[in-house]
Amino acid sequence: MRAVTRDVEPDAVRDLLERAPRACLGFSDEAGAAGEPADFMLRDERYLIGVRREAGDRPSLGDEVVLVIDEGVQFFDLRAIYIRGTVSAEGLPADDSGLRWLEVEPTKIVAWDFSEMRVAADGS
Repeated sequence: MRAVTRDVEPDAVRDLLERAPRACLGFSDEAGAAGEPADFMLRDERYLIGVRREAGDRPSLGDEVVLVIDEGVQFFDLRAIYIRGTVSAEGLPADDSGLRWLEVEPTKIVAWDFSEMRVAADGS
């Protein structure tokens, strides 16, 4: 049986990191699961996210989060990069944007592009 994949190497969707059309942050803590829209910047190969201050201190430093940056509406236009990691704030400058800036230190990165669907290389 042949398997079809839409997965691509993260470098294939690097443009999403450079212009971030949409970004969302998901996390879970003692208050439960939550999702927040986020601003995103790639700076010196660091994944920086800006979360609205109304979200309070969520996520907390050290929490595991999932950051999804995506674009597209129609099926074959869907492209995204998924970054799972932990949150830190060390060395981030404060600003007056109304956002709380954090860094996601990745433990896993997955990317997909539905326009690149093909039979998986290993054939499984």
